[in-house]
Amino acid sequence: MRKLHIIILIIAISFILDQLTKFIIMGQFFEVVPLYSLELLPEVFLYKVSSFFNLVLVYNTGSSFSLGAEIGIKMPWIFLIIYVLIMSYLIRLLFIGDRRFEIVSLSLVLGGALGNFIDRIRFNSVVDFLHFHGWGYHWPVFNLADSFIVIGVFLYIICGITASKKKVIK
Repeated sequence: MRKLHIIILIIAISFILDQLTKFIIMGQFFEVVPLYSLELLPEVFLYKVSSFFNLVLVYNTGSSFSLGAEIGIKMPWIFLIIYVLIMSYLIRLLFIGDRRFEIVSLSLVLGGALGNFIDRIRFNSVVDFLHFHGWGYHWPVFNLADSFIVIGVFLYIICGITASKKKVIK
């Protein structure tokens, strides 16, 4: 039962933080910025936080890291099916996993995936708003859900590496 509480808590916190930040950003911003014009943006389309970080509202119709968005690929049903399949697999992994680190990492991935899944259903796209740039390079615009997914995957990989090292040592 404790395992289930941890899973629900982490998924809920990551999902709520993601949706709350998107709600705040969508309420504060004025216009949606096309992804392909980010480097050409006039100052009025974004909130400049620092010399390397901006807040900007983008509706990403593409896949991860905005792949396909600039050419207008719109495959809402394919994305929804992929999300459901991945989330189902992750839920299965969660319930067969027994290491705390593994449970935390998969819960973070699920919370982030759920946040982006809800966006796809509501907006037929994912709301992105974090824009890092510097030295002429622009990192793809992303959101908190993407961050939770990346952190969760990274932790899961570390968990797998440490588990395999323990098996080799024995």
